[in-house]
Amino acid sequence: MKLDADIERWSRDVGARMFFEKGASSGSALNFARLYGYAFEAGLNPTVVRIYSSSLHQKQLQARYDAGDRQGLRVRPATSSKHIREFNGQMASDAMDMPCSSKENDVICAQLARQIGLRAGMDFKEPDPGHYDTP
Repeated sequence: MKLDADIERWSRDVGARMFFEKGASSGSALNFARLYGYAFEAGLNPTVVRIYSSSLHQKQLQARYDAGDRQGLRVRPATSSKHIREFNGQMASDAMDMPCSSKENDVICAQLARQIGLRAGMDFKEPDPGHYDTP
C-alpha cells in the first residue's frame, strides 16, 4: 500500500479524533481513521455502522439475530466482543464494523486493513466481512 500524505494528515488531524468520539479506544482510533480514509479514496464506499456497543445493546443484537431479524447483521454478534470495551468509564472499543458497497469492495478493504495492522473479520473462523479490530 502506498502511503498518501493527505490521507495520513487527515487521519492524524481530524479522523482519529472523530473515531475516538464515536467510541474507539485511543489505541485504535488512528488506524480506524486511516482505514476509512484509504477505503474512501479507493472508491470502496465504506460506511461506519458501529464502533462501541454496550453489553445490553450487544445482547439485543443477538436476540434480534436469533429471532430471524438479521437486517444489518452479516453474522451473529459475538458474546465476547471488542465492541464492548471501556476504560476508566469511557467507551474504548477496539473494533469497528465498516462494510463497503459490495463483497468485492469488502475484500479490498480487508487487504487495506491488514496492511494498516488491523485484523479483518473476513479472516475469522466464522467470517465477518466488514468487521475490523486491533489485534
